[in-house]
Amino acid sequence: MFELLLDLLGQSQVLALDVGAPADSLVRVVEGELPADRDAAGALAREYADAGATWLIEAYWRPETATPAFQLDRVRSGPPRLAS
Repeated sequence: MFELLLDLLGQSQVLALDVGAPADSLVRVVEGELPADRDAAGALAREYADAGATWLIEAYWRPETATPAFQLDRVRSGPPRLAS
């Protein structure tokens, strides 16, 4: 599924160019769960960005794991660390 998403992000950029729109004119939003490890989360976020995603929304929808305590812990852990 991940490879399909990356492919779709790339195709959307090609389609924008085909109709004469600037490559950066599309907003491409990806939603999903990132790993708890901030470096691993950053590596995944970088893959999405490199494929053309302009926004990444970290969302947890499973009620058995997305408890208020879990959500607060995720916020406290900070954003993904992006490698330079």
